Amino acid sequence: MTNNPLYLHCIFADDIRQEASGKQIVVGMYQGGMNINHPLPVTLPQLYVMALLHIPHGEPLESLKVTVRWNEKTLAELEMPADSLPTASHTSPDHTGSIIQLVIELVPFLVDSSGKLKVQALINGEQTLEGNTLHVVPVAQAQDALEEKSWEG
Repeated sequence: MTNNPLYLHCIFADDIRQEASGKQIVVGMYQGGMNINHPLPVTLPQLYVMALLHIPHGEPLESLKVTVRWNEKTLAELEMPADSLPTASHTSPDHTGSIIQLVIELVPFLVDSSGKLKVQALINGEQTLEGNTLHVVPVAQAQDALEEKSWEG
């Protein structure tokens, strides 16, 4: 593994806004999982994905396509033309490369079962990166799984 890897990190939240000063506000961030407290199906008014793609210095970036899937069903696809890629990036804080930040709005977001929200980036039409996953679980199902483990223990 190199010191400057190519990677995709995602933040999942109820809302992401940009202030007039340029700062991003992330509201209701999910940290690895979302517990649903209502019977399914549930429709959330919106769910936001902030995809942060780190590109090491010297790594060519000619095209980028980001896909968001819910249980393998495609919810959103975003293709960035080559001429917009340099303006969408900024230097990483550690100066090891550039970071492209994309905010994807899923409006509405239907939760019809437990599952996984996955983000994937296709770079230069050939290299695929998987971002971290948001696991969505109804609370009753999560409690059942916890109780089963306590009986096994």
